[in-house]
Amino acid sequence: MRTITRFAVTAGLAGALALGTCPIAAFADTESDLAAARTRLEEIGNQCSTLEEQLSEQSQLLTETEYEISKTEDEISKKEDELAEAQTRLSGQVQDNYKDGGMTLVSVFTGVSDLNDLFSRVFYMDRVSEASNEVITEVKDIRDELTEKQDKLEAKQKEQESNVADMQGQIDDLNAQRQEASELVNSLDEKLQKELREEAERNAALQAAVEASEAEQLAGGSNDASASADAEAAEEAAEEPAQTENNSSSSNSNNANETQQDNSSSNNNSSSNSNSNSSSNSGNSSNSSSGSVTGGTTVSRAQSMVGVGVYVWGGCSAPNIFDCSGFVSWCLTGQFQRLGTTYTFLGWQQVSDPQPGDVCVNAGHCGIYVGNGQMIHAASPSEGVIQGPVQAGMIYVRY
Repeated sequence: MRTITRFAVTAGLAGALALGTCPIAAFADTESDLAAARTRLEEIGNQCSTLEEQLSEQSQLLTETEYEISKTEDEISKKEDELAEAQTRLSGQVQDNYKDGGMTLVSVFTGVSDLNDLFSRVFYMDRVSEASNEVITEVKDIRDELTEKQDKLEAKQKEQESNVADMQGQIDDLNAQRQEASELVNSLDEKLQKELREEAERNAALQAAVEASEAEQLAGGSNDASASADAEAAEEAAEEPAQTENNSSSSNSNNANETQQDNSSSNNNSSSNSNSNSSSNSGNSSNSSSGSVTGGTTVSRAQSMVGVGVYVWGGCSAPNIFDCSGFVSWCLTGQFQRLGTTYTFLGWQQVSDPQPGDVCVNAGHCGIYVGNGQMIHAASPSEGVIQGPVQAGMIYVRY
């Protein structure tokens, strides 16, 4: 009972080690969150790069527009100076042409509301120089075009300034998001590393517990075997006096009935012959039965546990508790002592013509080959010891 309990504890520890005791979903979720945060950080970085390129282009266009505005202002200023010079020349001409006439220079310029009014008056003055009028008109047209160009450039400047400000605001917002995403990535990375360290520590502790349990199990198995041997010796010792007494009684009986035995000798011989024949037939029957179980003792042991053997991880103990390598060890030796694991068996002599009683094995499982592509093995806790087809990928080795 203690042995079964030890195996159950070992199996439980091994199962916990295989499955992991920490909630795997916990650090799986952390890993997923970390991946999502890194993806988001990358997306923000790409958006920032795109906007920064656009901002650089818009800033360059704005600089060019500001230069055009400044250049246009200089041109307008020059045209204003030319117009003022033309007006001065015109005033001199008017003064010369009308100094003796009824229309004086004062009357020409009196009441002028703007430059257009002045041009109108001068245009309709039939004595104004045609050449001077053309100069003034040309300068005025150029100035008007430059003024219109300046207005358009200033509108363009405002639009570009708005675009630059909007892009800069988006970049500032994305930089803030990038900072938050970067902090989240660092936090989740630290959390994941901590969870992985804790998981490794738990697995190391479980591994140590499994090894300690296996060592205790081996020690317990040796003690159980020793106790069993002592019990058998005591039973044999108890049987010896009774056997001696029976032999003595049989000897006295034979001496007292010697004559009767002689008379019945013939009958006894007949009976002996009959018993001999019967024994011979029985022996033939036994040989026939043994011959039908190919592979001899190893296969016979394996077949005796089909439907009876119980699968327990790490098991190799009486009366019927095994894992796959423990079952193979018992079938080969008849002792509840482990020869090794599947990795041990993989190092044995490999054979290309498997015979019943050979071992079929791969890195994860093993069993006893019984012929016709079949093997008997301790399959799983739910199935126990069963017979079935040799699993794919197995090789055959010989003990």
